[in-house]
Amino acid sequence: MLTRISTLASSSDPVLAHLKGELASVEDLDVLFVASLFHDVGKGLGPDHSESGAKLVREYCLQSGFSEARAAQASLLVKHHLLLNHLAQRRDIEDPKTLRDLLAKIPDEHLLRSLYVLTWADVSSVHPDAWSAWKASLLRRLYETAQSELREESSQPETESRRDALAQETFGHPREEVLEHIKLLPRRYASSVSPRQVADHLELIQSLSSHRRIAAKARDMGSHWDLAVVMADRPGLLARICAGLTTLGLSIASSQVYTRVDGLAIDLFSVIARDPSQVRDAEDLARLCEERIGKARDLPSAELEEMVRGYIRRWEGSVSHIMTPKVSVEFHDQASDDRTVLDITAPDRLGLLFDLTAHLSRRQWVIHSARVWTEADRAIDSFYLTGSDGRRIAADSIREEVRQELAALLSSEK
Repeated sequence: MLTRISTLASSSDPVLAHLKGELASVEDLDVLFVASLFHDVGKGLGPDHSESGAKLVREYCLQSGFSEARAAQASLLVKHHLLLNHLAQRRDIEDPKTLRDLLAKIPDEHLLRSLYVLTWADVSSVHPDAWSAWKASLLRRLYETAQSELREESSQPETESRRDALAQETFGHPREEVLEHIKLLPRRYASSVSPRQVADHLELIQSLSSHRRIAAKARDMGSHWDLAVVMADRPGLLARICAGLTTLGLSIASSQVYTRVDGLAIDLFSVIARDPSQVRDAEDLARLCEERIGKARDLPSAELEEMVRGYIRRWEGSVSHIMTPKVSVEFHDQASDDRTVLDITAPDRLGLLFDLTAHLSRRQWVIHSARVWTEADRAIDSFYLTGSDGRRIAADSIREEVRQELAALLSSEK
């Protein structure tokens, strides 16, 4: 890992350009190098190797002549060396609680920069597929948001101010139209989207008619495609969209789900094509998504299930597995201010996200956002949930029942 940090300065990989620039601005390279040497030293010394390693690196630094402050920095880097990757994988980056949790542990800009570089070196050392342009973009977004907050260059704007800011750049839409659209949506919509996205969503909404009941728009982001899908909401809609995207050979990296008070659903996805050669351009991808999602939306449940299973049977032979990760299903209340977060780790397989979203929908739970991550053969998925009443899912008995159901679903061969 130390070698990776040392060679980053001379890297010509465009995906690493931002990390390379941040490494050049690290104030104390010795502290970063020592933390990289000690980050996993605590393995085998207790249930939390990060805590054990943090104590060991502090002792080493003090014995080696480091000041108390520098020893404390090295200790914090080792203690929290998994934090950025965990938040990028598991948590909704647009949720203010995610940022608060990060800054509560790393309240210093210079320490955050070192942790950013350390995180890349750690994750990318695991195996060849552990780092990608998509993962780099997620981690960078989280890092830059936290960095701006620490510099006090920007703070989470009040809802009204954010709405007004979005309405300033309307891309041809009347300002009043933009404001009315935003008022029909949950507050988190205004804090999560750009003016360009708002304009895209309005154009999609205005294109809907009795002949066009679903509208999609795709944008090429280099490492992935950003996809917006607009249609009338209905129970289980996310599962049906997942079915359509899955059978198009698209891996869903993340999703945000919004519903206007007039019943229109605006679902946003970051997707990665398993075979990029099958997608000519953004217009082609949007057209294919409209057709396939439209089909999935209208199918009876049994036929929808068979459509997904047929796709899996066709392609499962082309997917190889080298490991079988353990199944983990956990509920959390502290990760969000007003949602229950469901964390799932399981062996990855074709159609997994459809199975999960369909199961949650049958519970009549509302999926507000999802973070989907694949690492080697391991699926790392997190869902921000409420019950149909808009409240957290609080009953322990219901949670345990669902936990057992999902554990059985994830352990079975579909």
